[in-house]
Parts: sequence; structure tokens; C-alpha cells
Amino acid sequence: MKEQILNALKGKFVDNVNIFHYIQLDDLSKTNPDSAPSLSPIFNRKVLDFSNLLKPEENTDYEVLIEKDLNLLEGLNDTARQNTWLSILEKYTSLVPADAPYSDVSYYQKAKFDMAIEHAGGDGNLAYCMFEVTGIYDYLFNVGKTEDDTLKLMRGRSYICLVISRAVIFYILHKYNLPKCNVLDDGGELFGILIPRDRIDEIKKDVSMIKKSLIKQFNGVINLLFTIKESVTKKELLDESTQLMTDLTEGLYENEFHLFDDITEMLDDRTFKITSAKTCRYCGRDYSKAEGDKCLMCSKEIEVGKDLPRADYLISYIGKHKDSDIEFFDTVGFKFCNDENEVRSFISSGNFQYIDIAKINSTKFIKDIKPQPNISYSFMTIGNASPMKDKNKIMSFDELEELATGAKYLSAMKIDADNFGKITSTNGFGNKTSLLRIATLSAYFKYFFQGYLTNIIEDHCGYTVYCGGDDLFLIAPWDKMITLALEINKCFHDFTGGNQ
Repeated sequence: MKEQILNALKGKFVDNVNIFHYIQLDDLSKTNPDSAPSLSPIFNRKVLDFSNLLKPEENTDYEVLIEKDLNLLEGLNDTARQNTWLSILEKYTSLVPADAPYSDVSYYQKAKFDMAIEHAGGDGNLAYCMFEVTGIYDYLFNVGKTEDDTLKLMRGRSYICLVISRAVIFYILHKYNLPKCNVLDDGGELFGILIPRDRIDEIKKDVSMIKKSLIKQFNGVINLLFTIKESVTKKELLDESTQLMTDLTEGLYENEFHLFDDITEMLDDRTFKITSAKTCRYCGRDYSKAEGDKCLMCSKEIEVGKDLPRADYLISYIGKHKDSDIEFFDTVGFKFCNDENEVRSFISSGNFQYIDIAKINSTKFIKDIKPQPNISYSFMTIGNASPMKDKNKIMSFDELEELATGAKYLSAMKIDADNFGKITSTNGFGNKTSLLRIATLSAYFKYFFQGYLTNIIEDHCGYTVYCGGDDLFLIAPWDKMITLALEINKCFHDFTGGNQ
């Protein structure tokens, strides 16, 4: 394993091909990859370093670092070992080019696709499922008639949005005994999973259950779109995915008109009936148990929003725990932890079948955890910029606006990458359109939006309300927002290799 990583790193720090060469935004139908100029790789530009450990450097003693990380694999069961190995591989090779003819994608993504195809049964036994979580912004900004706790509520909901997709992924991977490499494309609300063809009927039933559960849990605001390509080939995944992506995109679009088709039996459920004189002033839910004039769900969201900007770890698990931040489908739960001691306390006091401990916004895996066969280790990026009043308290809106020069106003800014959906759902890469390249592009966008931009936003006293795979919603003092917008635009221009 160590040799595989070292061989991938050797001599591949400069001669990469920027994936954006293949995208001509002005007219996607006229893309001509063969005439694209040679550009330096995105993350080899010093200005865009995300992490010294995520971006390889030639003068780093990687053999020592890799050996230390590989020690985490000792004593793990097959699933935990495979998932931890994938995280180690991502840490060192996600920004390193794969071998020809795939030198425009990352070594990590190519290796992940190869492993996923094998775990799903190999060529001839593959089906690809695409999912999209809908209603995110409706859920995020429906804060009712209130001014106090609004920031905490929106922050808490933004993190809940972050883990909804993760919950669906976690449930399906566990149910079908698949490692996380089978999540071929994870763009936030939109993601895809490769499964064996003989599980198609089963997954359709599971998705129906998941949809009903989300509708009930989020009072009909959050839902799940789903479509499946029941037969895909290795060539379609790696080399030629134009028809595959067209079919999947059309399948999701068609399913938008059938979001509630299979939940008629839920109409008699108390979720959709007024059973109490009380309704939550934040979300409008009917409730019988609450804190003050808030339902339990909104109370939990406010607590989550208060604590999360300080969180260093996210625990994802299959099982049950009384102190989770949120649970889904009666089996999947999440807990944000501020430090290693809180992680140790949480995992020692629950009933778990499987646990993943992710380090937030750092590739330094957690250390000194008592080894258990069912624990995997990973890292993740989260857009969690938060102006702090002191070490333990986030600034309120009133305190934030006082940082403005002149008039004391706040400004809001929503950022969305133009054409991203068009690129990933059509032949945005011309004759090189493939799910492999799309997955690499999605991963790079997540590193940029959820990782690299966080420090820049904090430097301008900005507050990240929501951060998806290719979009942001920010609040900042009005004058600082102007300079922040200019800085983000410049960074995005560099990130995309100067693509016009």
C-alpha cells in the first residue's frame, strides 16, 4: 500500500493536465479538447494550496507520513479497513494525476472507480443510482416569525443539510455491504452510487422507505429524487458517459413530477394533522413536546448551530446513541465533537455497528483512539467560516454589523458556479465526457468551496450560512463583503485555470 502511494506521487508534481481544459463554457457543443492549451494543474499554484498534506510537495518525507497513517489499518475489519485506506489514498493522491490515458483526472478518483467496479461485481453486473436531495433552501430559510436565535437556527440547519446526503449514503453502503469507493460522485445534494445489478429491486424499495422517512422527519420540505441506470459498463463510467449522464439527468427531471407518488398511505399519519393547539414559531410544525414555543427539532437545530463552528470531528455511525445531534432511518446518526476527548466519550457510550470518525477541514486523522475493528478514519471539508467574539462564542448579527466601516449594515451574498450543472449533465467535456471526469470536477469544487474559501471568508469577517458543492450563501459587513466578492472572483478565476 505504501509503495502504491509513493509510486503515484513520484515525478507527478508538475506535468498534470488541468481538467478545465476540456470545458468551453461559451458553447458546450463546440468543445474541442484537442486544441486546449497546456496549463499548470489547479492546486499546484501556490496561491491555492488547500493543505500541505493534501497537496504533495517534493521535499516532504512522505514515506514517514504514509507509514504513520497506514498504522491506522491494523486490527480493522474489512469495511473499516477499505474505507480508511481510501481516505489515506485521497489524502496523498487526490491532487496527483492518474496514469495515461487518464492524466487529466486524479490518481485517487481513478483508483476509486476501479475499486468500486470490482466491489459491485465487475463489468456486466453494474447499475448506477443517482440521487438528489431537494428542498434544501426552503428548509434552510424557513425560520418563521422570529429574530432571536435566527443565526444559530440557520447554521444548525446548514449542518443538518450537510449530513442528509451522508445519511442516505451511509445507510445504502451499510445495507449493501459496499465500501465508500462505490459513491462514485459526491457533489453534496447530488450524488451517485454504483451497486450490483441483482440488487435493483431491493434498492428501489429502500429508496421508497428513505423518501417517506425524510418527508416525515422534515415535514414534507426535504425530499429525495432518485433514478437508476439498470445496466452500465466500465467503458461508460471511465471513458464515454454522454448517454449515461443524459439518461440520468432526464430520469431525475421526470421524477420531479412524482416526488409524492408513493406516500399516500402516510396521509393518515399524525405528521400531517394538527393534534395540538401549539405550533412551532420557527417551522410551523404542530408539536406536543417542546422547549418554550419551539418544537424539539428546531430546539436541536439551534443547539447544533451554537456548537458546530468549534467542531473538529464528525462521527457518523450505524447504531443508536441518546446524545446524537441527529438520527435518520432509525439506524444512521451523527455527532459533531469539539475535541478528541469528546470523541472518546461518545464512542464509548453507545451501541454501534459501525463508526466513521472524520477530521473536519484537516487531513490529520484522529490519533490515540482505542482501536476497534468497526471504526474507520477519514477527513472532510466543511464551509464553516464564523466570526468569533472570543474563543467560544460566535458573533451575533448585531456584533457583526458593528465591524462595518461607516454605516452599520450587513450584506448577504449568494454564489453559484455558472454552468456547473450543464457541464456535468451534458457533454461538457466533449468527446472526453465521462463520469470519472465529472467526479473529479465535483471533488475539486468541494475542495475549493468548502475548504480553500473558508479562510478567505473568515479574513473578511464573513459568515458561511450554507456551503454546497458549487454554491455559497454568506453574510458579512457590507463593506467587507465587496472586497470579499472581488477576492473570491479572483480565486475562482485561478482555480479554473483562467477559463473564460
